[in-house]
Amino acid sequence: MEQNGAGCEDDVSFQVRLAGLYIRANDLPRAETIVEQGLRKRPQAPELLSHRATLAQLRGDFAAAEKQAAVLVQKYPGMPSPRYVLLGIALQKQDWPRALEYGKQVYAVDHNSLTLLTLTAVLHQLGRHEEAIDMVYRALEQDPGLVRRGGGINEAIYSMGSLGRFDEAAKLARRRMAADPDWRSDAAFVSAATRLKVIE
Repeated sequence: MEQNGAGCEDDVSFQVRLAGLYIRANDLPRAETIVEQGLRKRPQAPELLSHRATLAQLRGDFAAAEKQAAVLVQKYPGMPSPRYVLLGIALQKQDWPRALEYGKQVYAVDHNSLTLLTLTAVLHQLGRHEEAIDMVYRALEQDPGLVRRGGGINEAIYSMGSLGRFDEAAKLARRRMAADPDWRSDAAFVSAATRLKVIE
């Protein structure tokens, strides 16, 4: 993309996409170089500032990431990416009440059904099992393909077990097994499925 984009170095959207690709590839130094080059030319570009906050989070500088993301949330309330930074930090810190708050904020501005799975996991961690189960069904209603994922689905199964809803938990476990050919590599799921006698 860099070679094909020669001459686009002044195009903020190009820099945002390129930095995003490097972030996803976990090449943080290269992503940071692109972000900082872009910000020297356009210091108020919100997408580049959001990438800067994401990079701070990924480096473990949570204080800087939170500060940068909070400023962006205030200035651009409809922009989802800084809220994802705040949610990610809360999850990494296992600060479940804040993760719940930020997760709801993320979903309010970016109706991504994956966020509902994240909220399912958070509600389970908070011991709010009925709400966790309701949330997983809401996620699966929006996108049935999410049943193949571990995060959120596993917690919903455990929440069902905590409430004694074992048949319901077994049914969800079977749905996951049918959708996810790699379910055996998920130790938490295998443990739950074994206890539910879905597998021997």
